[in-house]
Formats: sequence, C-alpha cells, structure tokens
Amino acid sequence: MKLHIIVCLGIFLAFSIIGMARDTGMVSITSEPSNSWVRIDSILVGRTPISKFKLNTGLHQIQVYPPQNGIWNLEKRIYELSIKPKQDTSLHAVFGKPVLVNSIPYGAQLFSDTTQFGFTPLYIPFAVHKGKQFRIEKEGFKSYRFSLDSDKPVLAHLTKREEFIKNKPDSKFLGFISKKHLKSKFTLLALTVATHWA
Repeated sequence: MKLHIIVCLGIFLAFSIIGMARDTGMVSITSEPSNSWVRIDSILVGRTPISKFKLNTGLHQIQVYPPQNGIWNLEKRIYELSIKPKQDTSLHAVFGKPVLVNSIPYGAQLFSDTTQFGFTPLYIPFAVHKGKQFRIEKEGFKSYRFSLDSDKPVLAHLTKREEFIKNKPDSKFLGFISKKHLKSKFTLLALTVATHWA
C-alpha cells in the first residue's frame, strides 16, 4: 500500500514538473544606455543586459530605469509583455539623450510657454522637446530665447537690464571677476568634465 502511494506521488510530481517546464518562458532585456535597472512585476531582478530570464507564461510588467549615476532622462520605461512557453522574448529600452542647458549667471529659470522646467544648469530630454521654443529668465536680466534644434549643450550669456545695472552694481571678486560669473564658470567646467568622463 505504501509502495503504491509512493509510486503515485512520484508520478504526480513528475507530471507537475513537466507541466511547470511547459508553463515557463524567457525574457532577454537590453537598454541604451546599458546598466539600467530592471523590475519585473515590481521585483528588482538586476541590471541590463539580462539574458534568458525565466518567467511563468502569461502577462508581466517590465519596468526599466536609467542608471542612477548617469545624465539620462530620469523617466522609467514600462512595458507589458506576454511570455509564451519555451520562447525567449526580447525587449530593448531606449532612453533619449538629454541636453544640458546652462546660463551665465546660473540659477536662471527655464520655460517653454508657461511650463517651468527648473533652474540652470539642468538637463532636458532632446527627443521629447525637439523643435520647441524655450526662454531663460532671471531677475535683473533680459530674457534669452532659443529653439531646441540640436542635442548640443546650450549656454546662455545673460545680459543685464540697464535699470538693474544702475540700481544694483555687481559685486567683484579680486577686484575684477564677478562672483556670480565665477561660480557659473566653475559649475560649467565641472559639468563639462563630468559629461566628458560619464
């Protein structure tokens, strides 16, 4: 009797294992840039590239995040994938290259129509905003307007308003270099070096 039960359990387990094997598939995930974080059904599974990761068949949510130490747009990419038995489904996530927008002096506001993006220096995704009109504004300075037609860095040299020059003379550092301009140049230099070695 015991032997019969053991045999039945063995057959049941064997069929269960075979059934499970038939109900699994694989997913391979790459990204641009590489080394991006990946979550599958809200569970962190690693960084790209990920090759032949086994999943149960059915619908799964794939979330891909750009590298935290990069200059890429911080948006995540969300995909719904249907995994089929014994098939390797490929997914390639692409994050658009950002554009550096800076100004001298820094700390100016970047606008597109009525939307404020933040304060310079900052990065904006080129693919999303290509061809749009922007303006950079800072108190005491004339507005700087430009069209985002290239992914090259934008550096706006802001011009002071005449009334601001008369009422608020600029402070000097070492007698001839503006403190604000000095900080802007050091900030721009640091960002340029960081971008070069990223």
